[in-house]
Amino acid sequence: MSLKHFWYTLLDSEGEAVPNADVYVYEADTTTEISVYNQSSVSITQPIVTDSEGIFEFYVKDQYESSDNYNPDQRMKLSWSVSAGTVSGEIDNAEIFDKVYKFEDFNEGDTQPTDYAYKNKLVSNQKAYNWTTHENLPAETENLHNILPVDITDSSDGTYNKSVSNDLLNDLWSVLASAQSPTITASGGVSRSYETSGSGLSWTPSGDVYYDDFNHGLNYPNSNPLVQMYDDANKELFKPYKILAVDENNIRIWLYEDIAAHIIIIG
Repeated sequence: MSLKHFWYTLLDSEGEAVPNADVYVYEADTTTEISVYNQSSVSITQPIVTDSEGIFEFYVKDQYESSDNYNPDQRMKLSWSVSAGTVSGEIDNAEIFDKVYKFEDFNEGDTQPTDYAYKNKLVSNQKAYNWTTHENLPAETENLHNILPVDITDSSDGTYNKSVSNDLLNDLWSVLASAQSPTITASGGVSRSYETSGSGLSWTPSGDVYYDDFNHGLNYPNSNPLVQMYDDANKELFKPYKILAVDENNIRIWLYEDIAAHIIIIG
């Protein structure tokens, strides 16, 4: 059995339990009663009567039951009253089933899932069905996941379903076969490293601070490259006092202390 359990305590406006109240469970926005059951899956005839502590409970079948079942998007209305008329009210459009719902089980011989429209599962029925089907594919199946072997003799296929395209590998193979040196062009960052000790560089004192000029050769007329520095003694990154451009290919870095440092300039 796949039953969803509900239990509530009915209280009046002062927070006191309401015993012997009549409670009805309807389909949302209607007066059509929802089929409800007790813990033993025996049908309950409505109304459901609250006990001495104002508690009432019931069970509802989900879509996997063979009869009197409800789809995941079904909602309910709870309506209650006391014969004396002192307490009455309702709650409409309440959720019955959780928003995250299990995918449908497939019967032997099914060719496809039947409810992949619901967007209330961790994965859709369709995707879970594809996974299950994929498990049974033989290892030698051609075109698995549309990832194909590379053909080094094909200079026209640029399909993006290989680690490298036929076209690129054909070019590399042709270069090697003709004993030529390949030319590779790319765009990206340039990194230059400097040490303030052991390479002839040293900090020049200027008042209470120290400075040095570094030639990065990046031709930056209107901006500075990225600068990263760490102390050689403790290997910790630190922030310099100031960095200014001397010209498009040189920057000047100021420090508070005359320390050995490793400097990386990226542009």
